[in-house]
Amino acid sequence: MQHIRTAAELATFRSEWTGAAMLKLVIQFSRLLITWVVGVGKSYNIDQTIEAAIRSGIYKCVLVLLPTRLVLQERAWIKHPPDDVKVVNLRPRPEEQCGADANARWQSYEKRSLGQLGRVEICEECPHCSSCFWPEQLGRALKGVQVIFGTHAYVNQIPNFIEQIKEWTEAESLLVLIDEIDLINRPFRRRIRRDQLEMFLDVLPTSQTDKCKGEAWIFLVQQLLHSTTDSLRSTTFPILSFKGDWALSVQSNGSYRHGDEYKFLCYDLNNLASSEPASREVLPSGDITYSVIPAVNTDVIFYSGTAHPELLRLRLGIEILSPFESFRFEHEDTRWYNLCSNIGTAMSWPRNSPQIIDFFAELIHRRRVEGKRILLIIKMKFKPEAVRLLSERLRQLGDTASSFLLENWTAEKIADPNVIPVIHYGVIGMNLFEEFDCAYCLSGYYINAPIINTTLQDLMARDFSKPLKVWTTTTHPRRRRASVRDQSDRFFDVNEMSQAVLDQNEMGQVIQAVGRVRPFTKPREVITFQCAENPLTEYTHEWNSLAQARGFFGISGRRQADMGARIMAIKQACAEGLTQVQTVEKLGLGLRTIKRHWGVPA
Repeated sequence: MQHIRTAAELATFRSEWTGAAMLKLVIQFSRLLITWVVGVGKSYNIDQTIEAAIRSGIYKCVLVLLPTRLVLQERAWIKHPPDDVKVVNLRPRPEEQCGADANARWQSYEKRSLGQLGRVEICEECPHCSSCFWPEQLGRALKGVQVIFGTHAYVNQIPNFIEQIKEWTEAESLLVLIDEIDLINRPFRRRIRRDQLEMFLDVLPTSQTDKCKGEAWIFLVQQLLHSTTDSLRSTTFPILSFKGDWALSVQSNGSYRHGDEYKFLCYDLNNLASSEPASREVLPSGDITYSVIPAVNTDVIFYSGTAHPELLRLRLGIEILSPFESFRFEHEDTRWYNLCSNIGTAMSWPRNSPQIIDFFAELIHRRRVEGKRILLIIKMKFKPEAVRLLSERLRQLGDTASSFLLENWTAEKIADPNVIPVIHYGVIGMNLFEEFDCAYCLSGYYINAPIINTTLQDLMARDFSKPLKVWTTTTHPRRRRASVRDQSDRFFDVNEMSQAVLDQNEMGQVIQAVGRVRPFTKPREVITFQCAENPLTEYTHEWNSLAQARGFFGISGRRQADMGARIMAIKQACAEGLTQVQTVEKLGLGLRTIKRHWGVPA
């Protein structure tokens, strides 16, 4: 294991692994997983690799897919595209320009795959149509484009999107860069409703623009309506092409005859033809389900510090090299603590929130006095209650200046040192908190067996799946475990991979959130709230209970703190010369309590 602990070691590492070096690796091995944690410099490396790929002439086009538009907008060639390189930023439909009525119509059309019809019935009626970039930004408009930026949403919606980009650009060689791998955690399973098949078949004969193509689609749909699960799996279905004018005719007639229930199924049926045969199933309702894997049939580099290589191979069906698994990034001055108590779970947090917030409030107060900036992380649904309790407790501790920012985080808003941002699990690609000193998780983040099943077994139909279970060990420290429910299934791959899915979906999400403060490359204080190992670093300390955490930091519990305050008040009353009876009246305490502490030396 090679440890990168100091700023000098990190600088040396970055200088060795430039975009040019990454380009040599991908040329040699075709598919890479770069397991650099947040802060090592993967975003900068992506920028370098884009430039190296284009300037070298080895790749005619580079497609860059990022998790959010916020991350996309930070890329170097988005901010400052070179004059001699054709760069395209694939942007979403301009909803503000479309207006409320058009947006509502478009949402219905997009859900039902009526894109051609929408461009005619909605876009052509829009006063901004002639100057709008959106209707024509895909397809032939991409011919000759050298660098394309987009979000993961394109691959989620269009499984063969990468292949289409290569076709549209007419690039002889394509390199794909994908930042983070949340797209492989999304369900690959899709569904075609029987009634929508029947409506689609009803409309097909009415289109006269391409009778030959119409007959091919009619035959396919009739075949599917009479299919069984066995025949679905044993049949090789054709991928049928169609022209825009024919699609427009079918969409228009279908919408007219069947209204809002009609869906244009050509895309779904071609996805079915590309699907894994073992994933296909005819349900008792007659609906057809199947799984279609995003096609990655070109050179590709995935960047993710929390990805499991074997899971990536399983989900995408590709071999992939992970050249940095022997590197560990750990800043020598970071202190990473973990509270492995189940009071942080969604079920237990509400009834334990007072004691949890008491602990963190006192620690926050202490760190603020020291001049530290603090980032708080919690499950989204607990945000309002946590902030209410924190505000109340901080006021009791004498902190009336603090304020909490729960959303719409901007550099301007967090510049105020009294502002404490509160983010939720799932926030990625936000680089506003790099200079914050502390990251405290006020709750844990956990998933259940159905979520693991969706990630791990949606490539297979139900009759191939193995029931799974998730539990927390009773050992110390507590750990989350996942496996098959029936031990007779323990020799199947799904048994081994279920733990990897659990770790990636739980601790991976936690590390992504905590990573906003860059604990692997800068000195930080981190407290996580997970019954799990940290796959990227060892914990500085780990506690089984909140009491142990309080003891480590020397923080009193609410009851002990309140008792201390009462004793001090009694002593103060005694020093002022009040009688015990007068003290009872002043403090509202019982006479026995007053007597117990009366005259006791400080």
